[in-house]
Amino acid sequence: MEEIVVAVSPMGKEEQLVALIEEAAENNGLQIRMRGSLRTYPGSQHWHFQKPGERGTLEVTLWPAGNRVWFSVQAGRRAVWIAEILPLMKAWIERHLSQG
Repeated sequence: MEEIVVAVSPMGKEEQLVALIEEAAENNGLQIRMRGSLRTYPGSQHWHFQKPGERGTLEVTLWPAGNRVWFSVQAGRRAVWIAEILPLMKAWIERHLSQG
């Protein structure tokens, strides 16, 4: 599994980050396939994003208690579009959070 950390601190900005994550995905033509939490990260919010008509899943996790936000890609869920969109989403989230 590949993990890419977003350079932001989610403390006190959880609602804003949720909106930014979902907006960044929408801006890049992605759809939410799953939204929930991860048992191993209590209080986390976790998404699976997919590009319509294509293989691959991009995962994003927001974990306020751990002061972390990260993207992850499972080995069996890789796709070319993920390598293209992930850096754009990461930069967009970091830029917009710093402006807020």
